[in-house]
Amino acid sequence: MREKMNTVRWGIVSTGRITHQFVQDFDYVPNGTVVAVASRSQESADAFAAQYSIPRAYAGYDRLLEDPEVDAVYIATPHTLHYRNTMDAIQARKHVLCEKPFTVSVREARNLFHMAEQSSVFVMEAMWTYFLPAIQKAREWVEQGHIGRLRQVKADFGYPLLPFDPDRREYDAELAGGCLLEMGIYPVALAFLFVGRDPDDMSWRPPSAANCRTGPTSSVKKAISRFRISGTLTNAGFIISILLLTTS
Repeated sequence: MREKMNTVRWGIVSTGRITHQFVQDFDYVPNGTVVAVASRSQESADAFAAQYSIPRAYAGYDRLLEDPEVDAVYIATPHTLHYRNTMDAIQARKHVLCEKPFTVSVREARNLFHMAEQSSVFVMEAMWTYFLPAIQKAREWVEQGHIGRLRQVKADFGYPLLPFDPDRREYDAELAGGCLLEMGIYPVALAFLFVGRDPDDMSWRPPSAANCRTGPTSSVKKAISRFRISGTLTNAGFIISILLLTTS
């Protein structure tokens, strides 16, 4: 007989656009349930809870973190709030799944991992591309040597963010927007997944294509196992691809 799985009780921190997609996917999660949601306003929390039949709605994130029936939290606040919100959750002994970017600096990330270890809680960046079936299969083939030795990784990611508006969150550096933290993080993460170490250096170049006026392209180079990453803000629709070059 199959062993019964424990049910993880989730709390949702924020009621922004991406949280709707996250909660809708719980229809396919047999061992998870959403039990609470928090927003900056009670009205927003109540509306979100009513839409998805969530039992409890809180005005303010602290009240959700105080809920003893919440095991883990999903954090989808603006980028610049991820560190504070995740630290508060860790200190409340809640496990954390935080939207990308996990933090906006290496120092912040190290602090959170240290605190999580000290508090015996699990923390993770919500890098959904790691769990795409095609990506998992490609990684399996690489690890098992089925397609030879990895020599180069080329990863691309893009979706429309037009028209360009410097005040829009996705473009505003003061809100941790921009090419790297908003979109470039995806190809960087995919390359890291296959190569297994940080880039040796990073360089930037402006786009040259007529339909790529909305942001720069990032290129990350590595010695030994060389790979190239490009993440461009385009108007061509949602794109994610990865090219693995190997030698036998």
